[in-house]
This record gives sequence, structure tokens and C-alpha cells, in this order.
Amino acid sequence: MLVVLDLALRWLPLRHFAEGALALLMGLALLKASTHIRVQATVLFTATAVLTWRSGDWAVLERGLRAALLMGAFLPVVMLVRSTVYLSPTVPAIRERLGAMSAAERRSWMTGGAQLLGSILTLGYVSVQRPMLPATVPDDERASLAESGVRGLGMAILWSPFFVASAMASQLVPGVAAWRIVLLGMALSALAGLIAHLMFNRELAPRAMPRVLRRLVPIVIPTGLLVGAVVLTSGLAGWNVLQSVIVVVPGVCAVYVLAHAPRQAGAVVREVAAGAGRMGDEVLVLTTATVFGAAVAGVGLPESLAGTVRALGEWPWLAIGGAVAAIAGLGVAGLHPMVSAAVIVPAYVGLGLPIADPVLLHIVVLAWALSSMVSAWTLPVVVSAAGFDVPVRRLLFGPNLRFVAVFGLSAVSALALLNRVLT
Repeated sequence: MLVVLDLALRWLPLRHFAEGALALLMGLALLKASTHIRVQATVLFTATAVLTWRSGDWAVLERGLRAALLMGAFLPVVMLVRSTVYLSPTVPAIRERLGAMSAAERRSWMTGGAQLLGSILTLGYVSVQRPMLPATVPDDERASLAESGVRGLGMAILWSPFFVASAMASQLVPGVAAWRIVLLGMALSALAGLIAHLMFNRELAPRAMPRVLRRLVPIVIPTGLLVGAVVLTSGLAGWNVLQSVIVVVPGVCAVYVLAHAPRQAGAVVREVAAGAGRMGDEVLVLTTATVFGAAVAGVGLPESLAGTVRALGEWPWLAIGGAVAAIAGLGVAGLHPMVSAAVIVPAYVGLGLPIADPVLLHIVVLAWALSSMVSAWTLPVVVSAAGFDVPVRRLLFGPNLRFVAVFGLSAVSALALLNRVLT
């Protein structure tokens, strides 16, 4: 609410109050955070303090908190969307019997459903799709369905405005219109879908595709309406994706709940409050990474490293591929993508590398999506493994690792080609 009022009123005391509330929330989240996140946040706190002390520009902390305000408001909105969708008759409407479908059809349905449902429910796609499948599924097919779901969610990350990936990227590269983010992300998602089909589902007969698509139709319309509302508002108001989501989506959800399930309104509010209280890790990482990125941007890179990065300007395709590999690789190693992105993107911008803004933004989104499919500590892998009763190692070192390698190289090539056109 404070962030929405700040966007409307632009009143400085209100913004400072919101920044103070966020700083207090960070302190409380640090006390309750998991060990991995607490260590990472402490390292970032320390690095930010050192960089700020060396630069002497203590105002960078306030600038970082100001940028992080939108991220802090974004997470409860995601919870609100998820709680609202579960009230929709669309969810039980798509719970059709899938036992008569072939294994290839089920894999294709799983990938498409995970992408569409995941675009608004994020990890909630597992709790919706898994009960629709037959009660008894062979072990190998159960593993392939879990892998298909993880791939579908990764494809959703590429274009959906309801993921932290696009929210963080739009903060780092604020000049890209929402429709460009969604459109380019959908193009990358289509490329990923084609590669996944050729690698894992080639035996699916073309005549079977309409049968699969019919079971996805009830998901397409509400997804398109919600994403369309965000894109339209962004274009009309001149806001970025993150601002549009924070302002528009709560109103849309409130109207829907009051019109279709007014007696459930209190339950939705309580569920959102409880869910937001469990998101301490996400709030802590988002905020510390944003403040750290502001500190890095203020100080700049050491001249020796800056010279190396600047040299990449001669080969933009190498700069694009290197950034994607670095963010995704560090994500697999345990460093959250938003931390590495908060360093790499400001460095590329500050050194004036010839990379177009839409391409620079999708470097972050692409690397984030790739990392989410094969990182042991990411929730998509953990939740999918638990939902389908599949060992986590199967999702890490199985077919999805090959898919990430093939799609990653193809997507980097596509971004490099687009960058050449745009620049």
C-alpha cells in the first residue's frame, strides 16, 4: 500500500517511511532466514558496507532501498494472484481424466500446463496438475512428467510478468516497455518449446496435438487477460512491468473475489498475510541484492577488470553468452541470480557495451530460467521433485541438463542476432 501511494503521490516523507519499514523488515527476516540465505545476506551486507565506505557516498544505501521498495511490494502481490486463482472455477474445470492419453501426450500437456499455470501460480502448478494425472504412474513416466513440469515453468519465467526474474530485470534495465518484455520472452519460450519437443516428444503425432491443446484452453483465457492488463497499463501509464503489476493486479483480484466469492475475501487476505510472512528469505535476498547492486554501480569495477569487460564490446555475442553463462553457472553453484545480475548488468551499462536494452534485460531472464531448471537449491526443482516423488538428482543430472545446454546456446545465439539488428 505504501508503494502504491508513493507512485501516486510522490511524497518524499512517505517514501522515507516506506524505506525505513523495509529496512526493519530486512532485520527481522535476517533473524528467521535459512542458513544459506543468512550467510549470503551477511556477505552482501558486509560487501555493501565496504563499497559504501570506500566511495564515501552513503546516499547509495537510500537509493538501493528506494529501488528495493518495488521488489518488497511485488512478492505479496504474487501471493494474492495465487490465492485468487484457486477460487476460480477454471481450476476444477481443467481437472479432466487424463488416463486415456498417451505418455507423450501427457508430457506435452504437462509442459504446456506448467507454463500457463506457472505464469500466474508459479510453483502452484504442481498442486493443480499432479492430482489431474492418474493415481498410479510408472516411475520412469513420473520422472519424465516432473522434468516436463520444470521445463514448462522455466519457459514461463521467460515471459511472465509475475516472476521475480522479470521484476528484477526490469528494475536493472528500466527503459524496456512491458510489451517488449512479454513478446521477446514468448519468442524465447516458443524456441524452448520447439527444442523440448524435438528432444523429448518427437513421437507425439501431429493429430494428437489438438487433444492436448483442448485441455489447456481453459487456462489460456484468464492468463491472457491478466498479462494483457499489466501490459496495457504499462503502455498507458508509462510504468515498468513491476510498477504495473503492483498497482493493477491487486485491484483486479479484489474485483474478482468480491464478484465471485465475497465470503472467501477474508480467507484470501489471511492466506496472503500468512504467505507473505513465510517469504522472509525472498525479501532478504531481493533487498540485499538490490542495495548491493546500487553500491557496485556507484563504485564501478576495478580498472583491470573493467578493461577486460570493455574489451567484450568488440564481440557483443561473447558478452551476451558470457553474462548468461556467469549468472546461470553461479546460480547452479548457489549464488542467487539476482546477486550476480545486480553486478553484471550495471557493469555492462556503465562501460557502455553495445548491447540493446531489451537484450540486456533478457540476458537476466534467460539465465534465471536456465538456472531454475537445474539448481538443487531452487524451489522449482525441489517442489517438483516432492510433488512427483522423484529424487532431486534425477531432475538435476537427467534430460533437463541436456535441454539447458542446447536451449541455452540456441537462445544466446538468438539474442546475439537480435542485438545485431537493434544496434
